[in-house]
Amino acid sequence: MNGGYQLFRPRSEDVYDWSGGQLHPEIRQLVTVGNVVRVQVSENGSAETGWSDTPYLRVTLQDGDRLTGVVDDPYRSQYSALDNGTVIEFDRADVTEIPLDWTENEALAPSATHTGRGREITGYIAPD
Repeated sequence: MNGGYQLFRPRSEDVYDWSGGQLHPEIRQLVTVGNVVRVQVSENGSAETGWSDTPYLRVTLQDGDRLTGVVDDPYRSQYSALDNGTVIEFDRADVTEIPLDWTENEALAPSATHTGRGREITGYIAPD
């Protein structure tokens, strides 16, 4: 548990760019301090029993596969569950999106490989 909410663990292949293009999961291993990634969280541990939110986080610390990030999301609104500035600890495997065309991720883009599959919408991923 992380501040009253639980992180969603996507399937390994569920990592996308900002346009919904599916990325090879290995891209998560290249995420480092300063990058911006997206995760999905639920209050009370489940999307069925509480809200789900998909904030962008700026990575501030890394310790192997464990990362810490601060919500730094230009799309936060009065309806968002988590405010900008909220600190979240998460695993690399929890990352659902890496917006490769954002300035903070420019160095990741050359190493990213797309699978050829994609989604029409980014953000929320329905649990299996």
